[in-house]
Amino acid sequence: MYGRYVSWALALLAFYFVSPTGTSQFTWSISDVPSLERTHFKKLLNDPDALARFRTTNDPTMYEQLISIGYNSTLELLEATIEIKLSNGYDGDLCSNGSTEYVGFYIDNGTGWQDIGISTLNIHNILGGKDCTKHRTKPLFYSLSIGFQPHQNSCAIPVLPNIRAILSWQVPPDSALFVPVWGNILDQHIQTLALPPKELLSSYRRDTWERPSRWEYLDRLQSYRNDTEGTLADDNTVHPTYNEDLPRPPGPRVFHEELISLGLDYTFDRLVGTIRIRQPVGYGGGLCSAGGLEYVSFWADWNDTCKWTYLGTQTIPVHNIPEIPPDGLTYSAIQPVDLRWEKALCNTTKVARVLAAVSFDIPPPMPPLVPLRGNFLERHVQLQPISTISTVGGLIESIGGVFVTEIEWKTTGKTSPGATFKDPPFSFTDPLQLGRGSPFGGNIIITGPPIGIGQYYYRVMVRNFGSTSDGSPVTIRQYIDNSGPPKTVTEAAPDTEGYFQYIVNPNQNPDKILADWQTNTLMDGLWQIQLEVATLTSTGYNREALSPWYNVLVNNVYPIGDMYPTSGSNCGDFGIGTPIKGNFWFKAQYLARWSFLIPYGFTITPAGGNSNPGVPGPPGSPWTMIPNTIPCGYVAWLHVQDLTILNSLYDPPMEKYLPFSFCLRRS
Repeated sequence: MYGRYVSWALALLAFYFVSPTGTSQFTWSISDVPSLERTHFKKLLNDPDALARFRTTNDPTMYEQLISIGYNSTLELLEATIEIKLSNGYDGDLCSNGSTEYVGFYIDNGTGWQDIGISTLNIHNILGGKDCTKHRTKPLFYSLSIGFQPHQNSCAIPVLPNIRAILSWQVPPDSALFVPVWGNILDQHIQTLALPPKELLSSYRRDTWERPSRWEYLDRLQSYRNDTEGTLADDNTVHPTYNEDLPRPPGPRVFHEELISLGLDYTFDRLVGTIRIRQPVGYGGGLCSAGGLEYVSFWADWNDTCKWTYLGTQTIPVHNIPEIPPDGLTYSAIQPVDLRWEKALCNTTKVARVLAAVSFDIPPPMPPLVPLRGNFLERHVQLQPISTISTVGGLIESIGGVFVTEIEWKTTGKTSPGATFKDPPFSFTDPLQLGRGSPFGGNIIITGPPIGIGQYYYRVMVRNFGSTSDGSPVTIRQYIDNSGPPKTVTEAAPDTEGYFQYIVNPNQNPDKILADWQTNTLMDGLWQIQLEVATLTSTGYNREALSPWYNVLVNNVYPIGDMYPTSGSNCGDFGIGTPIKGNFWFKAQYLARWSFLIPYGFTITPAGGNSNPGVPGPPGSPWTMIPNTIPCGYVAWLHVQDLTILNSLYDPPMEKYLPFSFCLRRS
């Protein structure tokens, strides 16, 4: 427990810290107050005698502990996962600077320890609680990484360096012999990436290669492991006698491989699952063969809804390595995750449940089903808070059906070259893909994720470009009311200041709509949009954060034009076999393309704007149409499409069909 003193030495130490003159009193709760050695850490470091007493009587891993080291050879990253155990003792809450965990990495290739580097983690006081399954949310698991490009060898000689990681709170390690006051030291062997033979790369086909049985090695186990003795049990597994100082496999499913840790690297938004390979054989072949694959799958429940979301599966190549060290070999699977819309402001702690499973040779089933060879872990992780939303992208996800990352919102207010709509079928905003930007028209929908768990309010403000005012609030928001069936689309009204409360139930607002900005021709030009986030107090709204002002180019002018004959008239008669000639013109504010749509069996020159998107000259641009030989009434069309995104949808676009009607008669 926090602040517990279990010896007279610690009691004297407490007196030393709290009452140096014998006149002060110190009161604390044993249930939720960090120890004095923690809160007065600097003082402890400056007193060698007190520090020596502390080292002999205290557990240095009471607050944090390094639990695993792993290596990802594909990304060339060393990974360390640490466990943060308590609620206090980390120098402040999420809105403060908190404190720092240092992890120093060192390598020994047989010639002594060499420095690799140090990674850091910013941590804070986070009160424990219970999740939707009624399980405690502490401890929390974090992963840190550092780039590492080790010596590689041919596949004939495995390279198995020993890695040392040192976890130290507030004091960075200065050597591989550093002993932390708070933290611990962990050594672990890894395997560097072996270079396969050329013939394997040219001839290997995984779909036809047959992997030998995993259990064929049992008769040869003694020759590979001189320190292990075992017998074949009734369940067809070996139960060896392990050194008590080494990890003991808890059962036959993890006899060969085990997922030993799972954490979130919230600096780079990626989950890290580390597995330990325990045996010398049983993985499909040596380093000069294709070997086998360990599949590591990841799930998450970011919002504590008791519903798992599948994130992806990573593979780790493994091989038979007779020289495997007694502590095994560890490998880390890294799963990138998109947490842009899951994070909260610093005054809201966001703790999530994550899940991972490992399985040899085939992807693991969804837990609680257990792989035939492997296991799963469920852990709690903390999402890094958003200190401010005035960053690129802010907390507005999309404008007008396009992600803000694909809008030139700092300059022109049009979409970027190559931009696509955010929803299926993910069409290009420029249909001819010529690198042109699109403006926005009609109902411009603004989307973004909810913040917090219902305590935040927001409003979307708009203003003309160049204005210095606070803007005007957008007062329309649509969401799906999940009170059905049937589900009904309703409109939520803001309060008198234009604020809406965030909808945190994803069923009520699956599209994350913040506002529906209805524009018209009187609003054409460059505008700006800003998101305000606030809390409601007894005296009114307290503005917590602002997004940037996003430039948005507005256009509501439809294309215009005409297609008409120069001999005869519209709706007139023309003879079979006689070319029909005429003129056409059009105007589009931001032309996307134009073309002629003519009846079957007719031909026309020019063919249209699919190959030439340029605007024709003034009225009088000629066209010639050759009719077929069937007398009837016909309609030809001049189609003109604008680049403007209308009503935040890819279809229908802003376009005009301009008709030319005529009758074809026998001469």
